[in-house]
Amino acid sequence: MALQHLLLLRHGEAHHSSPDELRQLNDNGREEVEKTLTKALDLVSPLEEIFHSGLVRATQTAEIAAEKLAQSIGGSLQPQYLDGITPWGDPQLFCKNPALQEAENLLVVTHNPFVEDLVEYLTGESLRIKTGSLICLKVDFLERGCCSLEWSKH
Repeated sequence: MALQHLLLLRHGEAHHSSPDELRQLNDNGREEVEKTLTKALDLVSPLEEIFHSGLVRATQTAEIAAEKLAQSIGGSLQPQYLDGITPWGDPQLFCKNPALQEAENLLVVTHNPFVEDLVEYLTGESLRIKTGSLICLKVDFLERGCCSLEWSKH
C-alpha cells in the first residue's frame, strides 16, 4: 500500500491569545472548517488516518474533520498526534515519517507557514493557504516535486 492522496487542512481561525499552543478555534474558525469540509465531501476518498499537530486549534479542527468525514464514509476516524507538523515543521522530515507510509489516503491538520512550505516542496507550486482551507495532493512519491495539486477548497 502506498500513499495516493495527501489532504492538508489548515486549522480554522483561532482566538488571539497566548500561549500559542493553547489557542482555541473561535466560532468563525469552526464554521469555516465545517463549510470547507461540506464542499469537499464528494471529492474526498475514504481516509485511513487523520493526523494533527497537537496544538489545540489543530486538534479541534481534526475532531471536526473526523466527525464530518466519518458521516460521508460511513465509518469512524480517530485523529492522532503526528510529530513535526507544527508551524515550524520541516517538509523534508515530514516526508520521511514512517506513519505516512501506512495509508493510501490521509488527512493532515496543520499550520502556516508549514503547510505552504510543504505544498511548495511537494508540488513546486507556491500557494497562499487561508485558515480552514483544504488541499488535496495526488502523490506519486512523497519527495520534492513528486506530487501534484488535485484540488483545493475554502
